[in-house]
Amino acid sequence: MRCIVWIAVVSVSCLTSRAGIAAPPTVEPTPQEDAAPPSLETDTPPGSSEPAEKPATATDPTVEQARAAFKLGNELARQEQWREALATFERSAKLRSHPATTFNIGYCERALGRYTRAWKFLQLALEQHENKDGGELGEASIRQIRGYLAEIEKRLVRAVVRLEQPGTGVSVDGRPLEVLEREPLTLVAGTLTPGQPRVPPSRGFVLLLDEGAHIFVLTRAGTPDEVLNLAFEAGSSIDVALGRPHATPANDTPVVVDEPPSRLPAWLTLGIGSAGLAVGGGLGIGALIKSNELDDDCPTRTTCPPDRRDDVDRQKRLALGSTLSFVIGAAGVTTGAVWLLLSRPPATDLKA
Repeated sequence: MRCIVWIAVVSVSCLTSRAGIAAPPTVEPTPQEDAAPPSLETDTPPGSSEPAEKPATATDPTVEQARAAFKLGNELARQEQWREALATFERSAKLRSHPATTFNIGYCERALGRYTRAWKFLQLALEQHENKDGGELGEASIRQIRGYLAEIEKRLVRAVVRLEQPGTGVSVDGRPLEVLEREPLTLVAGTLTPGQPRVPPSRGFVLLLDEGAHIFVLTRAGTPDEVLNLAFEAGSSIDVALGRPHATPANDTPVVVDEPPSRLPAWLTLGIGSAGLAVGGGLGIGALIKSNELDDDCPTRTTCPPDRRDDVDRQKRLALGSTLSFVIGAAGVTTGAVWLLLSRPPATDLKA
């Protein structure tokens, strides 16, 4: 009988645990380890026991569609289908704005590793809560958002950017930059919709980016676009100069800057040749000494006593090695010298 009661209790507990969606953990785990975002049942914000607003009428089809999209987003997030969940939460937000929906959008962006976008939507969720824009958040959700914002702050890249030329438009990964603050001027990458590069308010600014590789496109009237591929480490701070520092010709002719060929192979060849000459000289000296020793016993080398045959062979090997080393060394020195002359950058006349 006790076993039957125990089984019944366990069954009721399992059904109860499956009825709701767990809120995100308050610790700072990696995105892959996060639970699903908080749920919003009958317009109740996460962490709140009472609705933050008067429930909308069930006859409003837009509200019902928004609620259905929100619930579907929760199910997808619980399965860690972050892209699908994000698209569903965005659809719900378009139908009916709510800070909890905005919270979940930022949560999905964070799970996808797009920290600048996550930062933007988490901040927006707090603003909507403070302005009572569509609803309010519970205290637990507010604490979670602030924890995530503190985590993201440590991961964002801060680049102090200096544009070399005025009027330079900038885009990162196909998106223009968004102004975040005016004092000091701070821009953020990755938060606006894809579009053409835009000219920042100033040539110097702080740029917030996600970690990893990014493609910068710089545009300026009368010059060809400049494309740069730059990579950054998480949480790093770095100074970056963007754009060509030289002036553009008056006739707007594209400037092609040819980098001089590397002179390292020429120096290596010259070094090998010099080493060959040195080895050849050493072997030649050894062969000469051995030859002088053999002159007394076997001046013609064909009438040497049997006990001196090995010395004769050794003298011949030294002489042959010296000759080959000299040949290789001379070829290396000659090739290296010619290579250095050909790779010498041409002189450039500088005119004011």
